[in-house]
This record gives sequence, C-alpha cells and structure tokens, in this order.
Amino acid sequence: MGIKSGLESDPDLYVSVMDGRRPTETDYDFKSTLSGADSVTIASNDTFWQNNGWNTSAGVTVVVGVKQEK
Repeated sequence: MGIKSGLESDPDLYVSVMDGRRPTETDYDFKSTLSGADSVTIASNDTFWQNNGWNTSAGVTVVVGVKQEK
C-alpha cells in the first residue's frame, strides 16, 4: 500500500494487523519511514508473524492510519 499527497508536509502511514485496532503514532505494528510518498510492505514470510505466533494462511485483518499535517 502506498500514499502520496499534493500537500507540502510529509504523510506518515501507521498499520495494525490481526486485531482490528486503529493504529496510532504510539500503537502500531508497521510504520512507514520514507520521506515524500510513503509505502508499507507487508509480506507473509516476514519474521513479524513468527515472532508473534500468528498464522497468516487464513487471512489477515489490516487497518491503515494516515497522519499528515496541513
């Protein structure tokens, strides 16, 4: 997933997975770290899943939050 904005400020993506919670600046599973157009890549073979004991074979709930200053 990716985001690009026509505004001058840099957008930030925050992503939570599995439990449906809204991601925030302090509570998220994945976060974009790019400057300018941002993206987050979530792969089924990422060690994140194994480290948390989650099996992705049945699907994954993903919630994305975008923060951008005006």
